[in-house]
Amino acid sequence: MKFFYISLGSFCHPKILLRETNRPVLESLPFDFHSSPCTYSIYHILEKLYYQKTYAPQFKEILYTHQFNTIHKEELAVQDNDDVYFLHFFDVNDLCTIPSSYPASMDHISTEKIQKVQQKFERRFQRLYQIMNDPENVLIFLRIENYENPAWKSDIEQLCKIVDLYSNKNKFIIYSQINIDNHLDFHNSHVLNYDYKIPVMFLKKKFTEDISSHQKNDFLQVLISFEQIIDNCLTLKFQEKILLFYYNSSEQKLYMLNDLNYWYRILEMKDGLLKCIHEAENNLLIFNEKENYYDHSSTFSISS
Repeated sequence: MKFFYISLGSFCHPKILLRETNRPVLESLPFDFHSSPCTYSIYHILEKLYYQKTYAPQFKEILYTHQFNTIHKEELAVQDNDDVYFLHFFDVNDLCTIPSSYPASMDHISTEKIQKVQQKFERRFQRLYQIMNDPENVLIFLRIENYENPAWKSDIEQLCKIVDLYSNKNKFIIYSQINIDNHLDFHNSHVLNYDYKIPVMFLKKKFTEDISSHQKNDFLQVLISFEQIIDNCLTLKFQEKILLFYYNSSEQKLYMLNDLNYWYRILEMKDGLLKCIHEAENNLLIFNEKENYYDHSSTFSISS
């Protein structure tokens, strides 16, 4: 089992920094390099993707030209129907007619170029759909909001609800928003939050484009903290289901990382053998150690 970071917006720099530090990321995915200042855009799109199994953006208008890139190329900011802003996928060379002013109609861009971008993102969404339904990996979603969001409570609730629809059960969200309540901040709680459909690491901080400079160490420390949690987990495999369990060595218990109410008491763990009791079900479970996980081999009723 491997873990991967997956960006859910709201700006480019978190994904850029992940790549710079050689963190485990997958091929280009649909939310990597956009401006998405509305969380509802993300969960509405993910909901459509879940039910339709495919998604291609439909573009609304050209907002303006810009040079927000490393080579100062003149690009077009294009808004889609779900209020995601495509900043780096159209440029002035794609204009078949020059608008007299902005915002401007998409009629100024050739149909061929629009279809090319749509097809690119349809492939990326298909890739994301497969990843989110693959039980083999741990998925760590990043929603790093570089703006103040007064609706953060309802947004994170809806986002977790939609992400939870997908089959992979090893899903987590790192959510940074300056407006969250103080007691939720991971630096105060030191634990993941389990009030939503999937576990959340809350961060009360406004990361900006400076995440690549003077905020870099703060952001990397967040990732290190999460990785330390993962490192303290054991991977248990039940036939085709793979789950992470947090190993509490002092209590000799294994807590399911995505549901801390589900836990095993360890009876024995040595020589490649793991024996646990699930007291709520009165079961003894036996696992055999493989290369990087423990494989479930048998279950016995304690009462028998």
